[in-house]
Amino acid sequence: MPTKKPGVPRQPKAAKRVRVTIGDGKADFLGRTNIQKALRTTAPQSPKFNAAIKAALDTWSKDTDQAVTIWDNIINAEATLEQMYSSLGTTLLQVGLDRSAFLTAVQNVCTTAADAKSFGVNETAPGKHVEPVPPTAIRQIDTPVPGANRIRWASDPHAGAYQAETSVDPPTPTSWTAAYTGKSPFFLLTGAPGQKVLVRIAAVGSAPSAWSASFPVTLR
Repeated sequence: MPTKKPGVPRQPKAAKRVRVTIGDGKADFLGRTNIQKALRTTAPQSPKFNAAIKAALDTWSKDTDQAVTIWDNIINAEATLEQMYSSLGTTLLQVGLDRSAFLTAVQNVCTTAADAKSFGVNETAPGKHVEPVPPTAIRQIDTPVPGANRIRWASDPHAGAYQAETSVDPPTPTSWTAAYTGKSPFFLLTGAPGQKVLVRIAAVGSAPSAWSASFPVTLR
C-alpha cells in the first residue's frame, strides 16, 4: 500500500455526483413548459433544495413564463389572422362582383378604343389564361385545443379556391377523403392527439390542379 509522505496533506475525494435529466428531450414546446412548471412544485420539496438551486429555478421560471406569453400571443394572432383571412375572402368576392359590374357599365357605352381610354381603361386584348399550381409550402400550426391544428399554405394569385384531402399514413388507393374546400389558404384539422395523417392540397382555377406532395401531420 502507498504510504503517506510526511508533511503532505491527503487530498479529499471529490463528492460523488449523479447526472440528472428532466425528461423533456423529446417533448414539444408546451410539453417542456408543463414539465418546467411541475418542477416548480416538486423541486422545493427536496431536502437538498438550496438558495443556489432556487435562484436558478426562479430565473428559468421567469424566462419560461415569458416564452409562454409570447407563444400565447402568437396563437391569438394566428386566430385573429385567420378570421381576417375569412373576412378578406368574403370581401374580395364582393370586390370582384363590383369590378365586373363597373366594367359591364363602361362596356355598355364604349364603341371604340378611344372611348375606353377616356375612362382610363383599355380595350380588352386577348390574353393568356394562367392556371394555379398546387402549393409546395405547407405547414402545421398548433392551437390551444389538443388535437386541433391549423394547416396553412402559401396562396396562389391565380387560385379561386382550394381543396384539401387527408389520409392515413401510409395511404391506400381509397384512403384519401375530402377535408376542406374554400377560398382561404388554411383549414382546421382535428383528431386525437398523436394521430398521424397525411394532407394534400389542390388549387382550383378553371379546374382543380394536381395534388401537392403529401404533407405528414402528427396532431398535437
